[in-house]
Amino acid sequence: MLTPVSEWLKRSIAPACLLALVSLLDLRPAHAAADSSLWTDIPETGIARTASPRQIVPLAYRSVQLDRNQLATLLAQLPLESDVPATDSDKILSLPLAGGGFSSFRVVEAPVMEPALAAQFPEIRTYLGQGIDDRTATLRFDVTPSGFHAQIISWEGSTYIDPYQPGDLDHYIVYRKRDAQEQGERPRCLVTGQELPKDAPNFQKRNQVVNVSSGTSLRTYRVAIAATGEYTAFHGGNVAGGLAAVTTTLNRVVGIYERELSVRMTLIANNNLIIYTNAGTDPYTNNDGFAMLSENQTNLNAVIGNANFDIGHVVSTGGGGVAGLGVVCSSSQKGRGVTGSPSPVGDPFDVDYVAHEMGHQFGGNHTFNSSNSSCGGGNRNASTAYEVGSGLTIQAYAGICGADNLQSNS
Repeated sequence: MLTPVSEWLKRSIAPACLLALVSLLDLRPAHAAADSSLWTDIPETGIARTASPRQIVPLAYRSVQLDRNQLATLLAQLPLESDVPATDSDKILSLPLAGGGFSSFRVVEAPVMEPALAAQFPEIRTYLGQGIDDRTATLRFDVTPSGFHAQIISWEGSTYIDPYQPGDLDHYIVYRKRDAQEQGERPRCLVTGQELPKDAPNFQKRNQVVNVSSGTSLRTYRVAIAATGEYTAFHGGNVAGGLAAVTTTLNRVVGIYERELSVRMTLIANNNLIIYTNAGTDPYTNNDGFAMLSENQTNLNAVIGNANFDIGHVVSTGGGGVAGLGVVCSSSQKGRGVTGSPSPVGDPFDVDYVAHEMGHQFGGNHTFNSSNSSCGGGNRNASTAYEVGSGLTIQAYAGICGADNLQSNS
């Protein structure tokens, strides 16, 4: 019997060409070889447009077609991370790269939902992988009713795979972070408490194994992420669609936090109760981040229970983000985190906004050293202003410091 994810994937079979990728330095059994026939390059003229406008249009990208039948077969065989670490998995996934070619990963299923929530929404699944031919590469990907989404982080920077257009489960774009475009003006963040190449390769780390920087213990936090009715409407208008979008975002944030901080967040078992579908009756003021700080804490206490989550957040389509500083696990403050964007999709939202605001909640203050544009108005924090100008990292303000900008995104 097919799982819900397999049923989604097996609805159509895409044309493909066979190309096996085997790491010459890896001595695993021959059956661990990756097969890039999952993916076929396709010109945009060969993609029939849906009625919905495209949500993610990078400056440059590779368009590909996915063979969902083959992917379903692979995913059905994946072990759970709790049984087999990704580094030991003999299941290999080949992914296309933005500049051409493919990269191979050992992959496992790695849930970012508590078991009860995952059982209720079996069509939403998350996975992780470790690079084979590029040992610095780590992978997080998901399969949801909205399609396939992937984030690769390596010495070359970050690469993303997202659906070509809403409602199209067969066609995808592959693009580098440096080519991601924000839709409209970048919202500014508030916290209570000649342009450089964006996301440039770090050649010193090429072919190196990723070093553990935060110890060998994985720290897991229970996260409650609410969604306003407006946010859910953007993602299809139903709980499953809103929850799928939240899961995609969280999976990418976790891909960064695990790699950098040895921190994982897992959606609580009844997170579906705080994915709202009616903007007129939800308990949030969608366009007022400051109002939602207290609204979210109050609502999570009432619906989820204060003892049942470690960090809370709410996503909206309002502009900007705001969060309490160092509030994780604080009984009266841990739900004070808000991220809003008129286009809550893709790297700009997932990383530059949500990962940034959650960083505040975990105690990370602003790191830029500028008072220009959005970097002014009290947003600069003198004791942590380590980065030049707008800064480059997630807790900086890349792209919104006027003349002090070093690059467009973190």
